[in-house]
Amino acid sequence: MKTKILFFTLATCACLTSAPAQVSTVVGIDASSAYIFHGMTYNSGFVLQPYLNITGKHFGYLLWSNYNLQSDENGLGYFPASEFTEIDHFISWYIPVAFADFDLTLGLYNYPMLGWESDKELQLGGQKTLLNSLLTPFARGGVMFDGSMTRNVYVEVGAKGEKTLAPKFALNYLLKASWEYQGFLPDKPSGMKDLLLTSGLTYFPVEATGISLKANYAGQLSKKVLPDELYDAGFFVSLGIFRVF
Repeated sequence: MKTKILFFTLATCACLTSAPAQVSTVVGIDASSAYIFHGMTYNSGFVLQPYLNITGKHFGYLLWSNYNLQSDENGLGYFPASEFTEIDHFISWYIPVAFADFDLTLGLYNYPMLGWESDKELQLGGQKTLLNSLLTPFARGGVMFDGSMTRNVYVEVGAKGEKTLAPKFALNYLLKASWEYQGFLPDKPSGMKDLLLTSGLTYFPVEATGISLKANYAGQLSKKVLPDELYDAGFFVSLGIFRVF
């Protein structure tokens, strides 16, 4: 599995860097007071989340990971400290459509602490930037087609935006809600699952380098789809630094 992941990463990066003038690379790391994904609390303690994002004219690649600074035991299991619990790869094809931005994305979720077990997902997303980035409505759907969560389907809709406050400061905000069909579970629950509200401030001390501070709220919309044992931390904060190349 490790060999396959390394080949996947190198092949993707080689494809994207074939036209350097059309490529943007972002390297960053976030420190967060919790790791919450689709409303589920994977760790209610402090985590580090480094990432690499390469964007070309027609394709994109994202490497994202989660490293536990604190251990946690919850409805999803026991997550030890000082370990990478997740290392994910996403390769995207940007679909050329005149009226909006669409992408088709293949996701590979890897779990080192589980012997490098993985889940595979296919996503389709679209967004439209309005009012000079003040408002960007978006929608995204995904289906797991391989792994322990096969036949899990989700759809999320929302809006995000950015407002420049001063030459070196920008305000960021996001609101989204998701619906989910959990086809991998025996009773196959479905319905509205969670919402996420984020507000943050980004400071650019020098060109192409940013420091962000965000306050987040993850809400529980359905106890049937997001039961109490999986929903723990509602509010969490994150501090990040990134560099654009």
